[in-house]
Amino acid sequence: MKRDNYCETILAIRENYCRRHMEEAEEWLNNDILSYMNNYEPSIRGFSSKFREIINRGEPVRIKNMDAFLDRLDKMSCHAANNILWEKLMPNERTEFVQRHTHIHR
Repeated sequence: MKRDNYCETILAIRENYCRRHMEEAEEWLNNDILSYMNNYEPSIRGFSSKFREIINRGEPVRIKNMDAFLDRLDKMSCHAANNILWEKLMPNERTEFVQRHTHIHR
């Protein structure tokens, strides 16, 4: 039975980050997912249209206050927040992220 893209990619990226960052793996992953979603632009400059589009995927009501959404994520464990963010990525985005972030530090 073939695993779906979500499971396959989250396991691959977590394994990679655990090897590279050990105890802080989830924190590094969280930062990198958010950076990827915002086209690697610092959030101090605002949120990109890509970021807003991704955050609003699967939401019944459009999220307008990105800071409030991110504050909610900050209140949970990085592991849980990463699961939520990873779920919002499309399969091709997950694959691209894994490829990009596993080849950087080989």
